[in-house]
Amino acid sequence: MRYETPYEDVDAALTDDCTAAKAHGLLAGMLCAGLDGGLESWLTELFGHGPDVLSPDRRRLLTALYEETLNVLNDVSGFAFDLFLPDDETSLAERTNALGQWCQGFLSGLSHGRPDLAWPSEYDEIVRDIFEISRVDTGSSADDDEESYTELTEYVRIGVQLLRQGFPSPDQRAQLNCPD
Repeated sequence: MRYETPYEDVDAALTDDCTAAKAHGLLAGMLCAGLDGGLESWLTELFGHGPDVLSPDRRRLLTALYEETLNVLNDVSGFAFDLFLPDDETSLAERTNALGQWCQGFLSGLSHGRPDLAWPSEYDEIVRDIFEISRVDTGSSADDDEESYTELTEYVRIGVQLLRQGFPSPDQRAQLNCPD
């Protein structure tokens, strides 16, 4: 799935220390962990202050990305989710760096505000692998790098969807009387 929200526009709407990839990873991690607070919580985490100071255009753009991401993560009919990364016209080194940033954001979002969050043990390997991918080295120049990049991206994409299915949603936690 390609997002309707342009990557470059989101990247320009963020601060210098947070790329569009990292912001989307953070959002996906927060949603996978079932954190309440929705859009406002994500925007506050991104900007470190109340999101009410965002310009209407920036808010509209980030809201669109939030809604697209929420919809595809909640799509139970298949595997519609995709990572929000630069397109294939961008250099492999930049895309690889963005993949690492996406994974950093995802791990941060997964643990954001939920240090006690425990996932089923069968997902430990996925989380460890995403951690390793977050430390990706862009210095390599092997001929099969494009293929490796595609495989890593697909692995993370599927892993995130499995994690999303493994975490109970806020509604499911309420039904089970699970603490938040």
